Amino acid sequence: MTPEWKSRVLHELQAALMDRKAGLEGRARVRCRRAAGEVLAEYFRRRGVPDPWGANALRRMEFAKGLPMPPEARLALEHLTRKVDTNFQLPPDIDLVEDVRTLARVLLKEELTLVDTPMWNLKPRSDDTGSDRPSTSSTPGQK
Repeated sequence: MTPEWKSRVLHELQAALMDRKAGLEGRARVRCRRAAGEVLAEYFRRRGVPDPWGANALRRMEFAKGLPMPPEARLALEHLTRKVDTNFQLPPDIDLVEDVRTLARVLLKEELTLVDTPMWNLKPRSDDTGSDRPSTSSTPGQK
């Protein structure tokens, strides 16, 4: 059985990939950052580090950047906390999905295997603000 933290992370990453395919890169970034927060919460739990940040993934990542950790994990955190440019983009060589997978692999020794899942097979989380289903409207940008 998959641990709860890992299920949440995999859901966020799968949804991020679907968001990317739908051209929703901003939403994909948010999902990746949420997933990274879940990875770090599990990392802290395993090490007995107090985690007072609740669902605030960004604060959790900023705190983690101050801890000693392997360079690969540090670089992934730098990417995940990097601000977008004036066009709301990150540099093309940054892949936040892969950065979350790197955090899990390096910090938790866990592999996050993603599958190519059709968008309509993803069940939305209770706190999702949007649908994971493709829009059926004929007007671009509307749902």
